[in-house]
Amino acid sequence: MKNIFKIFLILTALGILTGLFLLFKTFKNTITPVHSHLKELSGFEFDRSGNLWGIDDSGNPPEQYRIDSTGNITNTIRVTNAKNIDWEDMTQDDQGHFFIGDYGNNLNNRRILTIYKIENPIDIKGSKTKAEIINFKFADLISTK
Repeated sequence: MKNIFKIFLILTALGILTGLFLLFKTFKNTITPVHSHLKELSGFEFDRSGNLWGIDDSGNPPEQYRIDSTGNITNTIRVTNAKNIDWEDMTQDDQGHFFIGDYGNNLNNRRILTIYKIENPIDIKGSKTKAEIINFKFADLISTK
């Protein structure tokens, strides 16, 4: 059992290192502090034009931030019908729709988890958008509530 755990830790570390390498390579191997408004970035995704977008973790506004190579916020999009209970990650499909995963459950007190589907940020006119809300739950989740 210890060997399986060690292998898992090694593979996890390699995955994290690979992601960091690709992120640093994108920004010409420079490390730049991000804007102080961003407290706990938990997900990143590139739009179709190659712009980097990030989301903040739990308790922060339901917003996406376009971050330039100097770490500055160059655009903010608020998802008006969303709550940031515990945003964890972000991805996109082949059509460019972004999906924001609000499925953090550190205290094991959430029964219903959410994914927000929005347009690709470069297609959003203005600073606000409305998401399609996809609620889900795990059948085998043992919750304290």
